[in-house]
Amino acid sequence: MWIIGGVLSFYLLQKLAALLAIGLFLLAVWMKSKISHMDGEKWDQYFRTLSNRGYTAVFFVFYTVPHLALGWVGYLLYSHFC
Repeated sequence: MWIIGGVLSFYLLQKLAALLAIGLFLLAVWMKSKISHMDGEKWDQYFRTLSNRGYTAVFFVFYTVPHLALGWVGYLLYSHFC
């Protein structure tokens, strides 16, 4: 029974991390639009000038930060309930 609980909690933490990554990305876009006064043309220019390395860096920042944070929370939960 504890295996099912572990798998279920792992699945839920994974989905929560994905939702946090989306929220973090949307927050960053909102902050950039407020600070830089971005409109449609400025956004188009920004994304056209962003290199492949820039896209990869943005992806890793917004994807790994929530996963690392929830991995740490998951570790604490599993060590507490073991």
